[in-house]
Amino acid sequence: MTPDTVVDGQLDTQGWNRYMYCRGNPIRYNDPTGHDWRDNVLSKAQSVGEGIRNVGEKITQPLRDAGNALRDKLNGNLQNKASGTGNHITGAKGADIRKEMEKNFSTITWKENGVTKSANLTTIGGVRVELNQISKSDIGETNDKTLEVVHDMIKGNKLTSLTLSSLYRPDEKVKGDQIPHSAGRGIDITAASRGTGKDIESVRFKDMPDHVQKSEPKLAGDLTNWLRGDPRTNQVLTPWSMDGEPNRNIRPLEQQHKHHIHVGIRPD
Repeated sequence: MTPDTVVDGQLDTQGWNRYMYCRGNPIRYNDPTGHDWRDNVLSKAQSVGEGIRNVGEKITQPLRDAGNALRDKLNGNLQNKASGTGNHITGAKGADIRKEMEKNFSTITWKENGVTKSANLTTIGGVRVELNQISKSDIGETNDKTLEVVHDMIKGNKLTSLTLSSLYRPDEKVKGDQIPHSAGRGIDITAASRGTGKDIESVRFKDMPDHVQKSEPKLAGDLTNWLRGDPRTNQVLTPWSMDGEPNRNIRPLEQQHKHHIHVGIRPD
């Protein structure tokens, strides 16, 4: 038997006896190195506590992660609403879009079956836009938000061309209620395309016989869904479906919008 090489606890009289094992209590304590005793009860308690903490972490961490994700999503949505941004809105300004349209406005003429025809052309976001019965002055009277919706629809759906048959139209009323076009808040879409070569996808409503309209083309459906998902619109009427806010005077489907998508823009 040899004494401990160190005094086991200078402030504890039990440690002064270097021949004593674990303070005279080998049941509770052990000393695997011969130099430093350990409390078995405390070690087991610490081990159990650590195990409980680990189990608790496994349970609570997913809940914390889910809570953080929900918080971030809600914060993002609130920020989008406050700043007027979102998946639909690119931030393009109506005044800049109008300048581009007016700068690139032109008129082309051609002969078809001996009849002279004409069309107005322009660009929006660099994309070719045909304007049927829309004059340069009509562009000037069209609401900024309306032009922004058209621009963002082109970008959001990756359109390569677009045909509009109406933006601003003066002096149009339905039962005394000013309709969107006369306020510069209406859009009529008669044709659109996207893609190139073999992948080109297009729709031109005015060329469709009535019976064909029973089947909605995918591009028309994509544009309709995109427009109805835009918080700036309050009315989207198509040859296949109508969606307008309550109390709007909407004529029967068969009497209206057989050959275009009509969009109403919310007032500022």
